[in-house]
Amino acid sequence: MHGHDVIVIGASAGGLTALKVLFEHLPADLPASIFIALHVHADSPALLPAILEKAGKMKVVMATEGARMRHGFAYVAPPDRHLMLDRNGIRLSVGPKENGHRPAVDPLFRSAAMAYGPRVVGVILSGMLDDGAAGLRAVKACRGTTLVQDPIEALYPGMPRNALAYAQVDYCKPVEKLASLLVKLASEQVADPDNFEVPESVKIETQFAMMERTMKDMKSLGKPAEFVCPSCHGSLTEMNDGTMLRFRCHTGHAYSAEALFAEQSSDLEEALFSAVRAVDENAALARRVAERYGAGNPRAKAEHETKAEELDKTAKILRKLIVSRNGEAVRK
Repeated sequence: MHGHDVIVIGASAGGLTALKVLFEHLPADLPASIFIALHVHADSPALLPAILEKAGKMKVVMATEGARMRHGFAYVAPPDRHLMLDRNGIRLSVGPKENGHRPAVDPLFRSAAMAYGPRVVGVILSGMLDDGAAGLRAVKACRGTTLVQDPIEALYPGMPRNALAYAQVDYCKPVEKLASLLVKLASEQVADPDNFEVPESVKIETQFAMMERTMKDMKSLGKPAEFVCPSCHGSLTEMNDGTMLRFRCHTGHAYSAEALFAEQSSDLEEALFSAVRAVDENAALARRVAERYGAGNPRAKAEHETKAEELDKTAKILRKLIVSRNGEAVRK
């Protein structure tokens, strides 16, 4: 008989602090395997296993392709790889980013739910935006158990709050109490662990993360959206995911509404700065032309000086818009 022995954890900003507390309170002989997707940059040094092993008693290793899971071990997603699971063991994927991240939380949670159903415990810790909320829904849909760090305690409450808003959460507790709960769940036998159905959308999205699906498979996920993918500029599909608004492009990049808005906002800021640069350069050129005409053609000189002044006013408006947008982001 199996306990709840497949524990998948997702975290982002502030997640390292939460993970250290969690591992401090987990025993070395936990009758479960832990799999961790923490948002890190592609070129980040692979230090997380050593940090977590030092913080607690469990053995913590970097996940490797094809490794079989062992109880009492924690496996960490390498930088720039999705950590995923199937019945044969660990899979690592360079598949499309989800919510702007690789590793992302949702692919780990979906693949675990698809492979192990009721044996899975999904845990969302501190982080911004809402990566993990869709994955937690998949865990619940496959009869798994869902845990969320209390947003009041989280350094960055976005991921926990969105998980609570969009997923059916079984337990919401401070991290130290989540650790005690994980020990309890891991020791409890799961009734009928192989009796679960995987929603077709979970299968398809898991296969997208493994680069095993193509554009023709998008029709079953939803309807065409009027937006394009910020990563590859392909057309986006608005997915049918209940109350949660989500999008995926035909190459596989996936976004929640919040993640897509954040990516679009970043693109807009870049466009505004490019506009400021172009306007400033145009104004500088107008002044240079005015100087060139000099006293020999006062009318042309005056026209270009006027152009330069108008361009300066435009650049000033653009700069105020950038400051206003960034100030609003800080207030939020």
